[in-house]
Amino acid sequence: TVSNFSGSGSAYSFNLVPSANGTFSANVPSAQASDLAGNGNSASNSLSLMCDNAAPSVVLSSSSANPTKSTSLPFTVNFSEPVTGFTSTDISATNGSVTGFAGSGASYSFAVVPASNGVVSAQIASGVSQDTAGNVNSASNTVSRTYDTVPPVISLLGANPLEIAVGAVYTDPGATASDAVSGNLTSRISVQGSVNTAQVASFTVTYNVTDDAGNVALTKS
Repeated sequence: TVSNFSGSGSAYSFNLVPSANGTFSANVPSAQASDLAGNGNSASNSLSLMCDNAAPSVVLSSSSANPTKSTSLPFTVNFSEPVTGFTSTDISATNGSVTGFAGSGASYSFAVVPASNGVVSAQIASGVSQDTAGNVNSASNTVSRTYDTVPPVISLLGANPLEIAVGAVYTDPGATASDAVSGNLTSRISVQGSVNTAQVASFTVTYNVTDDAGNVALTKS
């Protein structure tokens, strides 16, 4: 939309207000004005500009498993368009520290080193970078992972050692397993070993389990 038109003689000015983001242009067609001899003007060149008042958006993601026992959690940052001014200090990390920052334009990466067991999260605040038009970014999503290095606990249900009469039927009393993050892991317990009650001997039956983060319980036998 043309506004604030002014001028006279051979010099004029006006404002052009774009109706939406994107390319907008202006030109003067031929025969819109005439000189003192009545000659109409020739067509002008066409001037095109780009309107951009949209804030760059940013998406944060991580390929790390959840939960995880990894001591370095990878993150990627993808802006909707190239930006400048984005640095590692613009990343807000909870229960961890930012390291390995790299990237430029619209794509960046970094890692978070967990400080302790528990939830580790990262987020990028609004207004920490800008596009070529000067629009500052909107805030990113928050990505969280649970850092877990504590192994699950196996509890035997029968006596240990368990005495059985020769020739008697052996029934495995079993065990339970629990984990602070993964919960009840009893169904995941693997059992190794067998008992032959026809022999007078000692036999070992072992119980093992691994939680969702890959922590292995102390074997019980």
